[in-house]
Amino acid sequence: MRKKTLFIVLCLLSGILTLGGCGKSETDDAKTQKSEAKEEDEWEETPVAPIEKEDLKKIGVPLKGTVEIKLENNTGKSITGFAVKKSENSEFGENLLEDEDVYVKGEKRYFYYDYKQENSEEETETISADYDGNTEEETDESVPEYDIQITYLNGTTAVLHNFPFDDMKEGTLELEDEITYLTYTSIKTKKEVDTKDEERSIRTKEETAAAEAQRKANEAAAAEAKRQAAEAAAAKQQAEAAAAEAQKQAQAAAEAQKQAQEQAAQQQQDANQNQDANQNQNQDANQNQNQDANQNQNQDANQNQNQDANQNQNQDANQNQQTPDNTTTDSNTTTETQQ
Repeated sequence: MRKKTLFIVLCLLSGILTLGGCGKSETDDAKTQKSEAKEEDEWEETPVAPIEKEDLKKIGVPLKGTVEIKLENNTGKSITGFAVKKSENSEFGENLLEDEDVYVKGEKRYFYYDYKQENSEEETETISADYDGNTEEETDESVPEYDIQITYLNGTTAVLHNFPFDDMKEGTLELEDEITYLTYTSIKTKKEVDTKDEERSIRTKEETAAAEAQRKANEAAAAEAKRQAAEAAAAKQQAEAAAAEAQKQAQAAAEAQKQAQEQAAQQQQDANQNQDANQNQNQDANQNQNQDANQNQNQDANQNQNQDANQNQNQDANQNQQTPDNTTTDSNTTTETQQ
């Protein structure tokens, strides 16, 4: 019973202490709020000195939506070209430096570029093309990758890959081992960033890709040269074969012409021989005819002579037949005379 009474008394004391603490806490909170309000009023009344901005030349044009990045040229070379493109594109944009404007070594400048606007314009075109009436479109917060091409006064160029528009306010352009890179303090991590290793890696990949492309180009060129050489050899062989065939045909034609000439000459010779033979035959025939004619004439003459002789003989015979009578008469006469 005594223990129970003691327990109740302790509980009552604990409750009284708790209520007293709560009241004090509420009083302290009220005092704190009044103090903060007073300090706030005093802060608003105290003028803040404006932060003076460095008077630097500009790369690009400061417009609504453009980011402003302070860049120092610590490359040791003067720069005459500063162009931007999306990493996925092949062509860089126009030079952001004015004509005859040189970004000299050691100089600091403000760089202005609206990388969000360029991205949002493309997104707007895509959304307009794909619009289906739903106004609750989700906006892509991703930032596209950009490359910056730097042209030095001597005409050489370098590329800063994946330029961190959304992660830097101030940086330095550096050049070492023929690699142009950035150093800056990251907005997101608050750490110093050096892109030299990244640029070296990209450069190595590009050189490897270029070497591979060159190797393939050389192989293609060699294959093409080999093909052309084979075609040229085949064409030469074909031309030589055609020339040999033409020469063969020419020789054949010359041989045929020669044979034709020889045949014509032989035919002419044969014709001449035939003509001579005909002439000889004609002469022989004429001679034979003349001989025959002479023979005939001789025969006729002989016949005539024979006839004449026969006639003469006959006449003589006739005369001889007539002569004895006369002789007898003469004899008789003579006899008579002698008597």
